[in-house]
Amino acid sequence: AAGLPAGMPAPARDVRTVCLLPLSSGKDLSRALDYMCGALHRALQLMRVRTLLLSSGSLHEELDIALATFAPFGEIELSLHLAALESRHQLLLCRADPFPSDWTRRCLRNADLVLLVGLA
Repeated sequence: AAGLPAGMPAPARDVRTVCLLPLSSGKDLSRALDYMCGALHRALQLMRVRTLLLSSGSLHEELDIALATFAPFGEIELSLHLAALESRHQLLLCRADPFPSDWTRRCLRNADLVLLVGLA
């Protein structure tokens, strides 16, 4: 892209789903990620970007079903639900679990952009 330093990739186009992947499970990182997700969500809304913040917990509450039960027919239901959410929002912010889980794998698989989140 014009104006970018040599070797710098062009900005992503048509990013619809962002995975926020915590690099550890510590309480400090969890609090920092809570703050970051909330601030990012509010900033995007102020810019009039229809944004939805999702996590395994929010989906569990929304669908009233444990994610572990999504096999095999529940998997289809979850996929359809997420596709419907994406169609109603300009951007989905998906907060992955801080450990390997079905939700974390789904976040990574569906993401147009993955942000690795850690403490410096």
